Amino acid sequence: MKNSIATLALLLFAAVSFAQNTSLDSVSVYAEEDLYEDDPYFWSYTKEIGLNMTPLISKFVPFNFVETKLSTVGFKYKKYFSERALIMDLGISTSIENLRFIDFAFGLERRYPISKDKHLTYSSGYALAFFADDNVDIKLGLKKSYGLEYHFSKRIFVGTDANLFIGISSNGLAIDFNTPINIFAFVRLY
Repeated sequence: MKNSIATLALLLFAAVSFAQNTSLDSVSVYAEEDLYEDDPYFWSYTKEIGLNMTPLISKFVPFNFVETKLSTVGFKYKKYFSERALIMDLGISTSIENLRFIDFAFGLERRYPISKDKHLTYSSGYALAFFADDNVDIKLGLKKSYGLEYHFSKRIFVGTDANLFIGISSNGLAIDFNTPINIFAFVRLY
């Protein structure tokens, strides 16, 4: 009887000790997210979704230097690996009269931190791009983009980018430099 009670107590102690053991394999999402704080590339292995906020912002702050089209919708998607990302851009016009503008790009991007507090970053990338304007002028080519982003937190940031497009169009060779006129709001998903 004494041996069975001692064996039962030993098994109970081992079970409780095993249940309270914290292994390195089971790390919570919040602890894993905190590891990014020390990493200069804290955006690694994340996904980002962005929406063009220029039409909304222009309702509150007037942009006198550019005419903003309120019917234009822009989306950006980025899937980061270690330092590089796959990017996809989509811009369409939702005008009732006709579909006046389509923009699609798919490529690679790399982001670099500018400030030590990691709030300001610079991005550079290449993408295959397709543009259709007024359903008449169609362009296909390579787009080199340069971006600037400000990170409010690890999950929310804003950004803008300029790009140089070189390609072919229905009118021959097309070379366009697009200035940074759109402001995108991004959400980072872990």
